[in-house]
Amino acid sequence: MKIFINSRPHLIENIISNNFNKININQLLKYLDYEITSVVIEYNGLVIESSRFEKILIKDGDKLEILSIVGGG
Repeated sequence: MKIFINSRPHLIENIISNNFNKININQLLKYLDYEITSVVIEYNGLVIESSRFEKILIKDGDKLEILSIVGGG
């Protein structure tokens, strides 16, 4: 399955570990080492609330923009 993360193509077959060949946003973020509580996700043009990360299954051709929130001063 080919998806786009921050405008770059990624093949994700090698990270799908369940028998149904499906991965949700939460699993993808964990695999990519993102802190789930400090990111904003745009999924196919829509901003997604973190409470929905486990419910949305990634499909071939999906486009995700992942923005990390960084504090500082």
